[in-house]
Amino acid sequence: MKSKFIILLASVLAVSTIGLAGCASDGNATSSTDTNSAEVSETASEATDLIPTEDTASSTASDNEHRGEIINGVFTSTDGIYKITVPEGVTLLTATDTTTVFTANEGNTTITISSEVNNGPYQDLKQETFETIYSQLYTEYATTGFESKIIDEKRTDYRLSFTGKNKETPLQVDVFKAMTNQRAITIQISSPQDNQPDSTMIDTIIQSLKF
Repeated sequence: MKSKFIILLASVLAVSTIGLAGCASDGNATSSTDTNSAEVSETASEATDLIPTEDTASSTASDNEHRGEIINGVFTSTDGIYKITVPEGVTLLTATDTTTVFTANEGNTTITISSEVNNGPYQDLKQETFETIYSQLYTEYATTGFESKIIDEKRTDYRLSFTGKNKETPLQVDVFKAMTNQRAITIQISSPQDNQPDSTMIDTIIQSLKF
């Protein structure tokens, strides 16, 4: 039953929510054989510099292997776009380039992260914009909190909290959206109103987002 509930919440979020260097001449005469030998040697040396070292190749492969996984308490998205800190008790359920789903609170809390290309410049979103979207997805919708914060000239963060029903289940939902001209990342945390996780878990995930 919890699996169906988790998949349903993830679907709801999906509805809501991119050389050769010449030899310098010093004016001294050299034989043709010596000149050709020097050129071949230097060219071979430069070509060797272009070949990835074992350490570089190993590092790149390691980074790719860690994508879509939780390593030392940090999750890196499958496309390498963002990272978040994953508190104890949070379990990875599924991970794709566009949507990642975690569970927490003994399976009662669903954490869904979506990553989208944003063909900016982005518009400053208003509370009413969020309410229009989510009030159509949840019955008995009621906003309990909203804030927006300009991080810099390239990024704005939004956070919306509301209550509502999905099917017949009363939920408490926290939505965090970080937007730049190139990308929008949304974190949605949904829990039954009578079984919510510790607030520090939510804050840890949201505040740790890096992209």
